[in-house]
Amino acid sequence: MKRVIIVSLLVVWGSIASADFHDQWDLEMHAEISGACDDHQLQGVEFVYPFFFVTGGNDGEEPNKVYVLFKDGTYVTEFDQWNSDGWGWKGLCQDGMRLYACQHNVIYAFDVQGNPLPNYNITTPFSSCDALAYDPILDHFWIIADGQLHTIDRDGLVIQSMPVPAGSVGLAWDCEAPDGPWLWIFCQTGYPASTIFQFDPINLVLTGFSYQVPLLPGAAGQVAGDLFFTDENWFEGISCMGGLMQATPEDQLFVLEMYLYACMPPPDLDVEMDLLSSPIIPESGGDLILDLTIVIQDSIYTNINLALDATYLGSPSVTLVERTLSDYEPGMIIERTNVRVPISSTWAGGIYSLLLNNGLWATNWEYDGFGFIKEGVAESGYTASVPDDWANPFYIDAEVSATAGKAPFAPTDDQWDLLFETNAGVTCSDNQLLGAEFAVDKFYVTGGNNAAEPNQVYVLDADGDLLFQFDQWSADGWGWRDLVYDGTYLYGSDDDTLSAFDLDGNPVHEMDILAPLTPARGLAHDPATDHFWSGSFSSPLFEFDREGNLIWSGSSGLSGIYGLAWDQFAPDGPWLWIFDQSGTPSTTFYQFDPDNHVLTGLSYTVPLIGTSVDQIAGGAFLTNEFDISNILIGGLTQGTPDDQIFLLEMYWYWVPPSMVNLVYQSGSPVPASGGQIIYDLYIENNEMIPISFDAWLDVEHEGGDPITLVQRHIDNMQPWWVISRESMVLPIPSGWPGGTYELYCRMGIYPGDVWCHDFFSFFKLPGSDGRIQPWVPAGVPNPFDQIIKDGTVQVVTEFKLIGAYPNPFNPTTTISYALPAAGTVELSVFDISGREVAKLVDGYRDEGVHEVQFDASCVSSGIYFCRLTYDGRVEIEKLVLMK
Repeated sequence: MKRVIIVSLLVVWGSIASADFHDQWDLEMHAEISGACDDHQLQGVEFVYPFFFVTGGNDGEEPNKVYVLFKDGTYVTEFDQWNSDGWGWKGLCQDGMRLYACQHNVIYAFDVQGNPLPNYNITTPFSSCDALAYDPILDHFWIIADGQLHTIDRDGLVIQSMPVPAGSVGLAWDCEAPDGPWLWIFCQTGYPASTIFQFDPINLVLTGFSYQVPLLPGAAGQVAGDLFFTDENWFEGISCMGGLMQATPEDQLFVLEMYLYACMPPPDLDVEMDLLSSPIIPESGGDLILDLTIVIQDSIYTNINLALDATYLGSPSVTLVERTLSDYEPGMIIERTNVRVPISSTWAGGIYSLLLNNGLWATNWEYDGFGFIKEGVAESGYTASVPDDWANPFYIDAEVSATAGKAPFAPTDDQWDLLFETNAGVTCSDNQLLGAEFAVDKFYVTGGNNAAEPNQVYVLDADGDLLFQFDQWSADGWGWRDLVYDGTYLYGSDDDTLSAFDLDGNPVHEMDILAPLTPARGLAHDPATDHFWSGSFSSPLFEFDREGNLIWSGSSGLSGIYGLAWDQFAPDGPWLWIFDQSGTPSTTFYQFDPDNHVLTGLSYTVPLIGTSVDQIAGGAFLTNEFDISNILIGGLTQGTPDDQIFLLEMYWYWVPPSMVNLVYQSGSPVPASGGQIIYDLYIENNEMIPISFDAWLDVEHEGGDPITLVQRHIDNMQPWWVISRESMVLPIPSGWPGGTYELYCRMGIYPGDVWCHDFFSFFKLPGSDGRIQPWVPAGVPNPFDQIIKDGTVQVVTEFKLIGAYPNPFNPTTTISYALPAAGTVELSVFDISGREVAKLVDGYRDEGVHEVQFDASCVSSGIYFCRLTYDGRVEIEKLVLMK
């Protein structure tokens, strides 16, 4: 259908939004300024809206200068530095009232006109001050001086001192980050020599996160200069970080996007609204029929506001219906079909637009919609009236995450957190370990056998204990470096052949691959294309197929490649992670875009592992087999005194396997004297696996904290069980304050892990006792106390070992399986050595879904396998017992 008018969906956090924000670290602005300043010795920079203040050495002439440039980099004016020599002032910062510059042992204060403010100068105990940042929370200054990082007060008293990466020349204070504050350090390291490191000013450590600013347009080479951070309306609603790049042929200013004001990036969402009926409404009135779909992918925003607005002939828009989404889930879908929008006969004749938007602020990020015509007499200045007899289309039957997965719980830690480490050098008695891979339930580690022959592969269990080892059939020296697992076989290389072997260490020569690189220190496998990737130190990256045919080759821009890991799990991927011998310590993961063949600029430096005092990168891998709820990136560090294996958290699966539907019936508005809200509640387990969870009712008043009214833990809810309660009563006391309330039904792990939820709003008229917070009234009926267990069993169409829940478990778990027809079944549990530890089922079973409990009270923690045999077919499930 042809669209008449394009309209907008607004999704806003806070009071300011921006249509210009793209992605964090995007280059928003750059300008070559050496020519404009007639100075090729530029060093420091600060931004005070709308001007840049840039320090320069005046090409070796005296006096040194401060140049004032407009926000697009055009020259405005300049003034002389005072009490400076050589190259002059280096770092700049501002405290919101004054600018500050540093050289030698003094921090000089001046205003935006360039007038000295000597009463605000700060004398430090240092001999050389090189970089500045200001912390507005503590009113302290951060300074790089005499090769260290310090924080000082306005009297010059040193509060803290700590090491700083070599080549650090710029500082920027960031209080806008949602997980901050951070101190950003601009360092002349990496390639190009312009890396921004994230420093935790609370715990006084580098976080391990860094961003390497790529070569700026027009630059043949560059090294870091000064750095600044600003939220002074660089672009509408965007906080930015920028700096000065000492570049060839001209020094440049640059600005990078960081966050929206209040630290929020723009939403990632898809919007579609289609008109199904005629766009012409008769004078007597009628209905518009439409479909609408909103997919909200991100989980950052506290609230997302949705509204349908009608606009008549350019008159002010009128909100017909709206909803504020709170505590929604990533991947949530609002999908409604045949939505009825009644258009009254009283509406004036003419052209209207129906707008799907926010209704509160006027910045468009996503949009869709249509126009329609109401027949009748036009009225100048008319505004549409709100229908009083239609349902809010934004209130849906259930709000359930659309992402896939089977994990029964979500990890609590952050990305890059260390989940596991083990001293592999001691375990393997080998100080020449190189590569590592995790397959099924074991670590496979390559080693040089302390320079003796033959080279070895060590096989460790998931706890890091040595199970067995076998000889490499390698050709030279150190032997195989990195390893890669394609889901069936492992591969290693020390010449032009990828040598294949099975999980027991047996050669599989028919699967060997002739590779384009000798040796392939880094190896990865892309399961989508069945292609392999390899790299070695500063060599090009190679993509090739199983026949050895070269698909692509090109530079990575790195010079210490030792490990590769393919990441097909990232929501914005796939990515190739490169484990490189750079950084401090020399164990940095770089994210490489395998489609566009470029580094993305994101990296993470792995801190010292275990007892290591130094380390460099070895092999790398990414796995979803170590922990059922985690996607992990791991590798081997060639450490001093011992080599280490580590695992870091990357992503997690989180999918609520049920649905909840909370439906308002009556009772709103509640009188000031109190009353009751009547509602219906429906909960269903719609997966073919039993689950255990908490269910609870929360009430929230005017956006305040939730108050839990009733809660129940439900164990082992079967796929066909439901909770269906009609006309449930929620008593509302007279003492509850007046205003808007939202009643939530939530499922998950109480109180913090919400798998899915539904809610509706109601209103209470204000009373006279002046209370401002509701409380839990006495006698709230529990809607979760009745479970219907005789519902219709799902039709089973295939043989399947559905899985175990919970898993990991301690000490019992319930194993479920499905049979398409009656037959003989054998279900046993084995340990990792293949010894049967329990026979759970051995006999005839009817068709349908079955379950059996495994009690592991008498066995030790570790990895076990559940094997189901039926009609000549076998399925296996890994179990993790954690006591």
